[in-house]
Amino acid sequence: MRRPAAALITEWITGVTGAHYHPAMRLSDQGASGARGATGAMRAQDATAASDAPDAPDAQDAGWVPAWAPPPVFSPRRRAVVDGLTVAGIAWFLIATFVWGEAAVDTPFVDGLAYWSVDTTAPYDAASVGKAGSFLYTPLAATVFGIVGLLPQPVFVMLWALTIVGVSAWLGRPWPRIWLILLLPLSREVLIGQLNMVMTAVIVLGFARPWLWTVVLLTKVTPGVGLLWFAVRGEWRRLGVALIATALLVAASFALAPDWWIDWLGLIGRDQSVAAHQLPWLRYAAAAVIVAWGARTDRPWTVPLGAFLALPVIYPDSFTFLAGCVAVRYDSVRRAALGATTTDAQTSEAPVQTIGGGR
Repeated sequence: MRRPAAALITEWITGVTGAHYHPAMRLSDQGASGARGATGAMRAQDATAASDAPDAPDAQDAGWVPAWAPPPVFSPRRRAVVDGLTVAGIAWFLIATFVWGEAAVDTPFVDGLAYWSVDTTAPYDAASVGKAGSFLYTPLAATVFGIVGLLPQPVFVMLWALTIVGVSAWLGRPWPRIWLILLLPLSREVLIGQLNMVMTAVIVLGFARPWLWTVVLLTKVTPGVGLLWFAVRGEWRRLGVALIATALLVAASFALAPDWWIDWLGLIGRDQSVAAHQLPWLRYAAAAVIVAWGARTDRPWTVPLGAFLALPVIYPDSFTFLAGCVAVRYDSVRRAALGATTTDAQTSEAPVQTIGGGR
């Protein structure tokens, strides 16, 4: 039977507030879909299993179990930190929007329209790092967005905005409170039509589909430091797929438009000083260390974190990359990331003790 709307609302509220289900009440991937239409007998069976587990709650506390990982279990101290981050995230949004005046409101969808309107004859002539409306991605990306630009502007804006919202919902679903903590970056991402959320989803899905890393390497480039995950873990086949696929695409693009590549390299080299105050080379080094450490200790959340730190320039909307640290709680993502080292305890959809904690 269909679950009532009240149950859906309760589930969302418990996610945002940090409430959780006990590990003993989880179901496997195969059984999770059936849980949505669970009968009273199935709920009773779950409750019995919960009562037999160590530190399980009373049987009457058992309820419907989501198909993704429930929100993390926090100690009082960590819960206080999370509550503080939530308040800070909401305050950041309110202050930036109503006190400072969010610039994205003045020029809505400025980045998205830069993609849509890229000049397919000379994409970098008027571009400059930090200049609103500039197209800064590789020539291959310019070719792709040139095709996208054939869509009518209202259609593109609608489809691109829906894509950002949909990806944001998917990335944050394992722990909905991240939507409040990152309220300003997420709202700004939609307002300006940035690529960050799509790229974060690509990084998360790239554990199982390494060819998706071509999107990262052929747009913002430096977040490709996340590929160190495969190198440190000795997953040479996956690393090779990502690099060879990228190399083939670059070679084909260069053969078609070599002048674009020369112009793009000149643009990137010329405007590096724009981000000098953000100490990019120090951030790149820190990102590499974090990803390498995560690869050695089975912590896939370090990959989107490292990609964030390795961005060429960090803006408020760039913090949306941190939603990827939540998305790695999906069982399928953890299994793809950890591979043969995965154990049932590691990949279960049970809560862990910290955000991104455990292995």
